[in-house]
Amino acid sequence: MNEAVLRAAERKRFEILKKVSPETFKELLKRAGDYWVTYEPRPNLPESVGSVDGGDNHVDFKGFTLYAVSAVAEVFKHEGGGRYRQVVKHELADVDILAPPSTNDRLTLLREILESLAHYLAIGTGHPEIMLADGSLRSLLIAPVTLHLEEKFQNISEALKAATDLLGPDALEELERRVKEVASDPERAGESPLQAVKMFTERNISLTAAVATPLLIMEYIEKLLLLRKIITEAFRGIKIYYVSKRARSQNYFKELILQGYTIPSDMAVFQYLTAEPGYTKPIVPDAEGGRTRRGVRTMPPVLGLRNFFRDAYVAISYVRLVRGGPVLKVEFPVRLDSVSDAAVREFMDLAAPITSPEGYPYPLYVVDKDARIPRDDLRSLYRSLGLTSFLGGREVLNEWVG
Repeated sequence: MNEAVLRAAERKRFEILKKVSPETFKELLKRAGDYWVTYEPRPNLPESVGSVDGGDNHVDFKGFTLYAVSAVAEVFKHEGGGRYRQVVKHELADVDILAPPSTNDRLTLLREILESLAHYLAIGTGHPEIMLADGSLRSLLIAPVTLHLEEKFQNISEALKAATDLLGPDALEELERRVKEVASDPERAGESPLQAVKMFTERNISLTAAVATPLLIMEYIEKLLLLRKIITEAFRGIKIYYVSKRARSQNYFKELILQGYTIPSDMAVFQYLTAEPGYTKPIVPDAEGGRTRRGVRTMPPVLGLRNFFRDAYVAISYVRLVRGGPVLKVEFPVRLDSVSDAAVREFMDLAAPITSPEGYPYPLYVVDKDARIPRDDLRSLYRSLGLTSFLGGREVLNEWVG
Protein backbone atom coordinates (compact mmCIF):
# COMPACT_ATOMS: atom_id res chain seq x y z
CA MET A 1 0.00 0.00 0.00
CA ASN A 2 1.03 3.61 -0.50
CA GLU A 3 3.16 4.58 2.52
CA ALA A 4 1.67 8.08 2.69
CA VAL A 5 -1.83 6.60 2.89
CA LEU A 6 -0.78 4.31 5.75
CA ARG A 7 0.70 7.22 7.68
CA ALA A 8 -2.45 9.31 7.16
CA ALA A 9 -4.63 6.42 8.41
CA GLU A 10 -2.53 6.01 11.55
CA ARG A 11 -2.52 9.75 12.20
CA LYS A 12 -6.31 10.02 11.94
CA ARG A 13 -7.22 6.69 13.56
CA PHE A 14 -8.81 8.18 16.68
CA GLU A 15 -10.72 10.78 14.68
CA ILE A 16 -12.11 8.15 12.28
CA LEU A 17 -13.22 5.78 15.05
CA LYS A 18 -14.89 8.61 16.91
CA LYS A 19 -17.11 9.26 13.89
CA VAL A 20 -18.56 5.75 14.11
CA SER A 21 -18.65 5.46 17.89
CA PRO A 22 -21.46 3.45 19.57
CA GLU A 23 -22.69 6.60 21.30
CA THR A 24 -23.61 8.14 17.96
CA PHE A 25 -25.54 5.08 16.89
CA LYS A 26 -27.32 4.82 20.24
CA GLU A 27 -28.66 8.33 19.82
CA LEU A 28 -29.51 7.67 16.18
CA LEU A 29 -31.40 4.48 17.06
CA LYS A 30 -33.53 6.42 19.53
CA ARG A 31 -34.27 9.20 17.04
CA ALA A 32 -34.87 6.80 14.13
CA GLY A 33 -37.62 5.16 16.18
CA ASP A 34 -39.28 8.55 16.55
CA TYR A 35 -39.54 8.98 12.78
CA TRP A 36 -40.00 5.42 11.48
CA VAL A 37 -43.54 4.02 11.12
CA THR A 38 -43.75 0.25 10.73
CA TYR A 39 -46.33 -0.45 8.06
CA GLU A 40 -47.11 -3.66 6.16
CA PRO A 41 -48.40 -2.61 2.72
CA ARG A 42 -51.94 -3.62 1.82
CA PRO A 43 -51.42 -4.60 -1.83
CA ASN A 44 -53.67 -2.64 -4.18
CA LEU A 45 -52.91 -3.71 -7.74
CA PRO A 46 -52.92 -0.59 -9.95
CA GLU A 47 -54.90 -0.79 -13.18
CA SER A 48 -52.08 1.01 -14.95
CA VAL A 49 -48.59 2.11 -14.00
CA GLY A 50 -46.03 4.28 -15.75
CA SER A 51 -42.29 4.63 -15.24
CA VAL A 52 -39.56 6.88 -16.59
CA ASP A 53 -35.76 6.93 -16.45
CA GLY A 54 -32.87 8.34 -18.43
CA GLY A 55 -29.27 7.60 -19.27
CA ASP A 56 -26.20 9.40 -20.49
CA ASN A 57 -22.64 8.63 -21.44
CA HIS A 58 -19.78 10.41 -23.13
CA VAL A 59 -16.26 9.99 -24.39
CA ASP A 60 -13.65 12.74 -24.25
CA PHE A 61 -11.40 13.47 -27.19
CA LYS A 62 -8.76 16.19 -27.38
CA GLY A 63 -10.81 19.31 -28.00
CA PHE A 64 -14.34 17.93 -27.85
CA THR A 65 -16.67 15.45 -26.18
CA LEU A 66 -19.04 13.06 -27.91
CA TYR A 67 -22.15 12.47 -25.82
CA ALA A 68 -25.34 10.44 -25.94
CA VAL A 69 -28.39 11.04 -23.73
CA SER A 70 -31.64 9.11 -23.62
CA ALA A 71 -34.94 8.85 -21.78
CA VAL A 72 -37.59 6.15 -21.79
CA ALA A 73 -41.13 6.34 -20.41
CA GLU A 74 -43.48 3.38 -20.49
CA VAL A 75 -47.03 2.67 -19.35
CA PHE A 76 -48.31 -0.81 -18.49
CA LYS A 77 -51.96 -1.90 -18.19
CA HIS A 78 -53.15 -4.71 -15.94
CA GLU A 79 -54.64 -7.59 -17.93
CA GLY A 80 -55.65 -9.76 -15.00
CA GLY A 81 -53.91 -12.33 -12.88
CA GLY A 82 -51.15 -9.88 -11.99
CA ARG A 83 -49.97 -9.68 -15.62
CA TYR A 84 -49.24 -6.35 -17.28
CA ARG A 85 -49.00 -5.38 -20.93
CA GLN A 86 -47.01 -2.45 -22.25
CA VAL A 87 -49.38 0.00 -23.96
CA VAL A 88 -47.19 3.10 -24.31
CA LYS A 89 -43.47 3.58 -24.82
CA HIS A 90 -41.74 6.88 -25.53
CA GLU A 91 -38.04 6.77 -26.37
CA LEU A 92 -36.16 10.04 -26.73
CA ALA A 93 -32.46 10.52 -27.45
CA ASP A 94 -29.83 12.99 -28.59
CA VAL A 95 -26.26 12.52 -29.81
CA ASP A 96 -23.88 15.41 -30.46
CA ILE A 97 -20.54 17.06 -29.83
CA LEU A 98 -19.75 19.35 -26.92
CA ALA A 99 -16.83 21.75 -26.99
CA PRO A 100 -14.89 22.74 -23.84
CA PRO A 101 -14.91 23.88 -21.13
CA SER A 102 -17.48 21.74 -19.31
CA THR A 103 -19.73 18.78 -19.98
CA ASN A 104 -21.17 17.58 -16.68
CA ASP A 105 -23.81 20.29 -16.18
CA ARG A 106 -24.92 20.15 -19.80
CA LEU A 107 -25.21 16.35 -19.95
CA THR A 108 -27.19 16.19 -16.72
CA LEU A 109 -29.48 18.98 -17.87
CA LEU A 110 -30.07 17.45 -21.31
CA ARG A 111 -30.92 14.08 -19.77
CA GLU A 112 -33.29 15.72 -17.28
CA ILE A 113 -35.08 17.59 -20.10
CA LEU A 114 -35.55 14.35 -22.03
CA GLU A 115 -36.76 12.52 -18.91
CA SER A 116 -39.27 15.26 -18.11
CA LEU A 117 -40.55 15.38 -21.68
CA ALA A 118 -40.93 11.59 -21.85
CA HIS A 119 -42.61 11.67 -18.43
CA TYR A 120 -45.22 14.19 -19.55
CA LEU A 121 -45.82 12.38 -22.85
CA ALA A 122 -46.47 9.13 -20.97
CA ILE A 123 -48.99 10.83 -18.70
CA GLY A 124 -50.80 12.35 -21.67
CA THR A 125 -50.91 9.25 -23.85
CA GLY A 126 -51.05 6.42 -21.30
CA HIS A 127 -53.09 7.99 -18.46
CA PRO A 128 -51.45 5.85 -15.74
CA GLU A 129 -53.01 5.50 -12.32
CA ILE A 130 -49.55 5.86 -10.77
CA MET A 131 -46.38 7.25 -12.34
CA LEU A 132 -42.92 6.33 -11.02
CA ALA A 133 -39.90 8.42 -11.97
CA ASP A 134 -36.33 7.49 -11.15
CA GLY A 135 -34.46 10.22 -9.28
CA SER A 136 -35.10 13.25 -7.10
CA LEU A 137 -37.72 15.91 -7.82
CA ARG A 138 -36.05 18.38 -5.44
CA SER A 139 -32.77 18.06 -7.31
CA LEU A 140 -34.50 18.71 -10.62
CA LEU A 141 -35.72 22.09 -9.40
CA ILE A 142 -32.30 23.43 -8.40
CA ALA A 143 -30.50 25.59 -10.95
CA PRO A 144 -27.33 24.06 -12.49
CA VAL A 145 -24.24 24.86 -10.41
CA THR A 146 -22.55 26.57 -13.36
CA LEU A 147 -25.19 29.30 -13.30
CA HIS A 148 -24.03 30.23 -9.81
CA LEU A 149 -20.31 29.88 -10.36
CA GLU A 150 -19.71 31.36 -13.80
CA GLU A 151 -17.72 34.54 -13.14
CA LYS A 152 -18.95 36.37 -16.21
CA PHE A 153 -22.59 35.96 -15.18
CA GLN A 154 -22.94 36.76 -11.50
CA ASN A 155 -26.59 35.72 -11.28
CA ILE A 156 -29.51 34.24 -13.13
CA SER A 157 -30.75 37.62 -14.31
CA GLU A 158 -27.52 38.44 -16.09
CA ALA A 159 -27.47 35.02 -17.73
CA LEU A 160 -31.05 35.54 -18.83
CA LYS A 161 -30.27 38.95 -20.31
CA ALA A 162 -27.33 37.46 -22.22
CA ALA A 163 -29.63 34.78 -23.64
CA THR A 164 -32.29 37.23 -24.82
CA ASP A 165 -29.61 39.50 -26.29
CA LEU A 166 -28.47 36.57 -28.40
CA LEU A 167 -31.88 35.11 -29.30
CA GLY A 168 -34.10 38.18 -29.40
CA PRO A 169 -36.60 39.84 -27.03
CA ASP A 170 -39.33 37.25 -27.71
CA ALA A 171 -37.08 34.24 -27.09
CA LEU A 172 -38.77 33.19 -23.85
CA GLU A 173 -42.25 33.20 -25.36
CA GLU A 174 -40.88 31.27 -28.33
CA LEU A 175 -39.35 28.66 -26.04
CA GLU A 176 -42.61 28.28 -24.11
CA ARG A 177 -44.52 27.80 -27.37
CA ARG A 178 -42.02 25.24 -28.65
CA VAL A 179 -42.15 23.26 -25.40
CA LYS A 180 -45.95 23.26 -25.46
CA GLU A 181 -45.98 21.99 -29.04
CA VAL A 182 -43.43 19.23 -28.58
CA ALA A 183 -45.06 18.09 -25.30
CA SER A 184 -48.33 17.52 -27.14
CA ASP A 185 -46.85 15.75 -30.18
CA PRO A 186 -44.99 12.46 -29.47
CA GLU A 187 -43.84 12.11 -33.07
CA ARG A 188 -42.30 15.57 -33.10
CA ALA A 189 -40.76 14.93 -29.67
CA GLY A 190 -39.10 11.80 -30.99
CA GLU A 191 -37.57 13.68 -33.93
CA SER A 192 -36.52 16.89 -32.15
CA PRO A 193 -36.91 16.73 -28.36
CA LEU A 194 -34.57 19.56 -27.30
CA GLN A 195 -35.92 23.02 -28.01
CA ALA A 196 -33.55 25.54 -26.37
CA VAL A 197 -30.44 24.31 -28.15
CA LYS A 198 -32.43 24.18 -31.39
CA MET A 199 -33.18 27.88 -31.06
CA PHE A 200 -29.44 28.58 -30.96
CA THR A 201 -28.54 26.34 -33.90
CA GLU A 202 -31.40 27.65 -36.06
CA ARG A 203 -29.97 31.12 -35.61
CA ASN A 204 -26.51 29.86 -36.61
CA ILE A 205 -25.10 30.68 -33.16
CA SER A 206 -22.00 28.56 -32.61
CA LEU A 207 -22.18 26.63 -29.34
CA THR A 208 -18.82 27.78 -28.04
CA ALA A 209 -17.72 28.47 -24.49
CA ALA A 210 -18.79 32.11 -24.97
CA VAL A 211 -22.48 31.14 -25.14
CA ALA A 212 -22.36 28.26 -22.63
CA THR A 213 -24.14 30.12 -19.83
CA PRO A 214 -26.90 31.73 -21.96
CA LEU A 215 -27.60 28.28 -23.41
CA LEU A 216 -27.64 26.73 -19.95
CA ILE A 217 -30.22 29.22 -18.63
CA MET A 218 -32.52 28.56 -21.58
CA GLU A 219 -32.22 24.80 -21.09
CA TYR A 220 -32.94 25.23 -17.38
CA ILE A 221 -36.10 27.17 -18.26
CA GLU A 222 -37.04 24.45 -20.75
CA LYS A 223 -36.80 21.85 -17.98
CA LEU A 224 -38.83 24.01 -15.56
CA LEU A 225 -41.59 24.44 -18.14
CA LEU A 226 -41.86 20.65 -18.44
CA LEU A 227 -41.75 20.13 -14.68
CA ARG A 228 -44.54 22.66 -14.26
CA LYS A 229 -46.67 20.55 -16.60
CA ILE A 230 -45.88 17.37 -14.65
CA ILE A 231 -46.58 18.90 -11.24
CA THR A 232 -49.81 20.41 -12.55
CA GLU A 233 -50.93 16.87 -13.48
CA ALA A 234 -50.05 15.73 -9.95
CA PHE A 235 -52.22 18.47 -8.47
CA ARG A 236 -55.03 17.34 -10.79
CA GLY A 237 -54.94 13.86 -9.28
CA ILE A 238 -52.29 11.78 -11.08
CA LYS A 239 -50.24 9.93 -8.45
CA ILE A 240 -46.66 10.91 -9.28
CA TYR A 241 -43.73 9.69 -7.21
CA TYR A 242 -40.00 10.19 -7.70
CA VAL A 243 -37.99 7.26 -6.34
CA SER A 244 -34.27 7.32 -5.51
CA LYS A 245 -32.08 4.29 -4.81
CA ARG A 246 -29.34 6.53 -3.38
CA ALA A 247 -29.56 9.81 -1.48
CA ARG A 248 -27.17 11.97 0.53
CA SER A 249 -29.64 14.42 2.07
CA GLN A 250 -29.75 15.03 5.81
CA ASN A 251 -33.11 16.40 6.89
CA TYR A 252 -34.27 14.20 9.78
CA PHE A 253 -31.33 14.49 12.19
CA LYS A 254 -30.27 18.12 11.90
CA GLU A 255 -30.34 18.59 15.69
CA LEU A 256 -27.71 15.90 16.19
CA ILE A 257 -25.54 17.43 13.47
CA LEU A 258 -25.74 20.80 15.22
CA GLN A 259 -24.64 19.05 18.44
CA GLY A 260 -21.46 17.94 16.73
CA TYR A 261 -22.34 14.34 15.81
CA THR A 262 -21.09 12.98 12.50
CA ILE A 263 -24.26 11.62 10.93
CA PRO A 264 -24.52 9.64 7.69
CA SER A 265 -27.28 10.36 5.21
CA ASP A 266 -30.90 9.88 6.28
CA MET A 267 -31.20 6.97 3.88
CA ALA A 268 -28.21 5.19 5.44
CA VAL A 269 -29.57 5.69 8.97
CA PHE A 270 -32.96 4.21 8.20
CA GLN A 271 -31.42 1.45 6.08
CA TYR A 272 -29.18 0.17 8.87
CA LEU A 273 -31.29 0.91 11.95
CA THR A 274 -34.63 -0.52 10.75
CA ALA A 275 -35.59 -3.80 9.11
CA GLU A 276 -39.38 -4.00 8.84
CA PRO A 277 -41.47 -2.61 5.97
CA GLY A 278 -42.49 0.93 6.73
CA TYR A 279 -41.82 4.59 6.11
CA THR A 280 -40.69 7.79 7.74
CA LYS A 281 -43.24 10.43 8.57
CA PRO A 282 -43.26 12.66 5.49
CA ILE A 283 -41.64 16.05 5.83
CA VAL A 284 -41.34 19.12 3.63
CA PRO A 285 -37.71 20.20 4.12
CA ASP A 286 -38.28 23.50 2.36
CA ALA A 287 -41.33 24.63 4.32
CA GLU A 288 -39.15 27.02 6.33
CA GLY A 289 -36.80 28.17 3.61
CA GLY A 290 -34.63 25.16 2.80
CA ARG A 291 -32.47 24.57 -0.26
CA THR A 292 -35.30 24.30 -2.77
CA ARG A 293 -36.92 27.49 -1.45
CA ARG A 294 -33.61 29.24 -2.01
CA GLY A 295 -33.65 27.65 -5.46
CA VAL A 296 -37.08 29.15 -6.10
CA ARG A 297 -35.77 32.59 -5.20
CA THR A 298 -33.05 32.21 -7.84
CA MET A 299 -35.39 30.84 -10.50
CA PRO A 300 -35.80 33.08 -13.52
CA PRO A 301 -38.71 35.47 -12.83
CA VAL A 302 -40.20 34.74 -16.25
CA LEU A 303 -43.21 32.94 -17.73
CA GLY A 304 -44.82 32.63 -14.30
CA LEU A 305 -42.32 29.96 -13.24
CA ARG A 306 -41.20 31.48 -9.95
CA ASN A 307 -44.79 32.11 -8.83
CA PHE A 308 -45.84 28.56 -9.69
CA PHE A 309 -42.98 26.85 -7.89
CA ARG A 310 -43.32 29.15 -4.88
CA ASP A 311 -46.60 27.36 -4.12
CA ALA A 312 -45.46 23.87 -5.15
CA TYR A 313 -43.61 21.98 -2.44
CA VAL A 314 -41.93 18.58 -2.38
CA ALA A 315 -42.61 16.09 0.41
CA ILE A 316 -40.11 13.33 1.14
CA SER A 317 -40.34 10.01 2.93
CA TYR A 318 -38.01 7.04 3.22
CA VAL A 319 -39.79 3.80 2.43
CA ARG A 320 -39.07 0.07 2.69
CA LEU A 321 -41.48 -2.11 0.74
CA VAL A 322 -40.30 -5.58 1.86
CA ARG A 323 -38.69 -6.84 5.05
CA GLY A 324 -34.92 -6.55 4.84
CA GLY A 325 -35.15 -4.75 1.51
CA PRO A 326 -33.58 -1.44 0.54
CA VAL A 327 -34.80 1.86 1.89
CA LEU A 328 -35.90 4.09 -0.99
CA LYS A 329 -36.30 7.85 -0.97
CA VAL A 330 -39.75 8.81 -2.24
CA GLU A 331 -40.64 12.38 -3.19
CA PHE A 332 -43.96 13.77 -4.40
CA PRO A 333 -45.43 17.22 -5.15
CA VAL A 334 -47.70 18.68 -2.46
CA ARG A 335 -49.45 21.80 -1.38
CA LEU A 336 -48.09 22.81 1.99
CA ASP A 337 -51.44 22.22 3.72
CA SER A 338 -51.94 18.69 2.34
CA VAL A 339 -48.94 16.73 3.67
CA SER A 340 -49.96 13.49 5.38
CA ASP A 341 -49.02 9.85 5.86
CA ALA A 342 -51.88 8.87 3.53
CA ALA A 343 -49.93 9.65 0.34
CA VAL A 344 -46.99 7.52 1.47
CA ARG A 345 -49.20 4.60 2.45
CA GLU A 346 -51.00 4.88 -0.87
CA PHE A 347 -47.66 4.69 -2.66
CA MET A 348 -46.69 1.59 -0.67
CA ASP A 349 -50.05 -0.11 -1.26
CA LEU A 350 -49.88 0.50 -5.02
CA ALA A 351 -46.18 -0.30 -5.36
CA ALA A 352 -46.14 -3.46 -3.22
CA PRO A 353 -47.82 -5.80 -5.76
CA ILE A 354 -45.50 -4.64 -8.56
CA THR A 355 -42.31 -4.84 -6.51
CA SER A 356 -39.62 -7.50 -6.78
CA PRO A 357 -38.72 -9.74 -3.82
CA GLU A 358 -35.61 -7.56 -3.49
CA GLY A 359 -37.79 -4.53 -2.76
CA TYR A 360 -37.65 -2.43 -5.93
CA PRO A 361 -40.61 -1.70 -8.24
CA TYR A 362 -40.50 -3.76 -11.45
CA PRO A 363 -41.52 -0.85 -13.76
CA LEU A 364 -38.40 1.06 -12.70
CA TYR A 365 -36.25 -2.01 -13.42
CA VAL A 366 -37.63 -2.05 -16.96
CA VAL A 367 -36.97 1.59 -17.83
CA ASP A 368 -33.55 1.56 -16.18
CA LYS A 369 -32.52 -1.25 -18.53
CA ASP A 370 -34.08 0.40 -21.59
CA ALA A 371 -32.62 3.87 -20.97
CA ARG A 372 -29.08 2.80 -20.13
CA ILE A 373 -26.25 3.69 -22.55
CA PRO A 374 -23.42 1.21 -21.93
CA ARG A 375 -19.83 2.06 -22.72
CA ASP A 376 -19.79 -0.59 -25.44
CA ASP A 377 -22.71 1.13 -27.18
CA LEU A 378 -20.87 4.44 -27.07
CA ARG A 379 -17.76 2.78 -28.51
CA SER A 380 -19.84 1.41 -31.39
CA LEU A 381 -21.32 4.88 -31.84
CA TYR A 382 -18.07 6.77 -32.27
CA ARG A 383 -16.72 4.05 -34.52
CA SER A 384 -19.77 4.30 -36.76
CA LEU A 385 -19.34 8.09 -36.86
CA GLY A 386 -15.73 7.71 -37.99
CA LEU A 387 -14.17 9.34 -34.92
CA THR A 388 -11.62 6.64 -34.06
CA SER A 389 -8.75 8.61 -35.61
CA PHE A 390 -9.13 11.41 -33.03
CA LEU A 391 -6.92 11.26 -29.95
CA GLY A 392 -8.29 11.08 -26.43
CA GLY A 393 -5.12 12.03 -24.55
CA ARG A 394 -4.43 8.75 -22.72
CA GLU A 395 -2.59 7.11 -25.58
CA VAL A 396 0.68 7.80 -23.73
CA LEU A 397 -0.53 5.29 -21.12
CA ASN A 398 -1.38 2.76 -23.82
CA GLU A 399 -5.09 3.46 -23.32
CA TRP A 400 -6.88 4.05 -26.62
CA VAL A 401 -10.23 5.71 -27.21
CA GLY A 402 -11.27 3.18 -29.86
